Amino acid sequence: MGCNDKSIEELIIPDNVKAINHEAFSGCSSLKTVTIPKSLISLGGHAFYGCESLTSVNIEDLKAWCRVNHNNPASNPLLYAGNLYLNGSLVTNLEIPAGVKRLKYNIFRGCTSITSVKIPEGVSSIESSVFGDCPNLRIAYIPDSVTTIDKNAFTHVSTNVGQGKLSFEFEIKNGFTIVCNEGSYAAQYASEYGIPVKYNNQSKNGTLKENLSIIEAIRYLNNK
Repeated sequence: MGCNDKSIEELIIPDNVKAINHEAFSGCSSLKTVTIPKSLISLGGHAFYGCESLTSVNIEDLKAWCRVNHNNPASNPLLYAGNLYLNGSLVTNLEIPAGVKRLKYNIFRGCTSITSVKIPEGVSSIESSVFGDCPNLRIAYIPDSVTTIDKNAFTHVSTNVGQGKLSFEFEIKNGFTIVCNEGSYAAQYASEYGIPVKYNNQSKNGTLKENLSIIEAIRYLNNK
């Protein structure tokens, strides 16, 4: 398939659409904004590949967005747009809705607008590349219910070409911190991968206090 009209700048997917096919909008080089309906459940491989002019992805239901299945990185328009809008408001302090059980592969990859994320109790897993290539993400609150986190859930991917071979490097950017309870799986994950961690059940000596809010945590880290 691919782009039938390279001059198109705005794309509004109809409300009843459940799937976008492989390479459906690949090569739409003038596309600047795309609106995704809450009916969508699947994005095909390379659906938005090469849409370099994208600046915004608009959604109306965050819980519905969290259920979308992504075939590969270039299926997510956020990889190019960076900015995620929820009902017209730019998403910066992301709060995952209650009822979401797992954060699926690639779902927020490339989102440059988010600076923090709060994951609610009930989420059990954070899959690969969920928050990959989110350079402004500074803090993630992860509850005790999370028992699986992919090693590349928060990594940034860079490519290198050497000796005729393409290789990929994965790294976690400096300045990113996990807030969680001491002894939780998230604490073990942070320790294993060298991610700074703050315990939200500490209250002495200027450390983070219990029931810490995202805003309070960011203020604390900014004053460190």
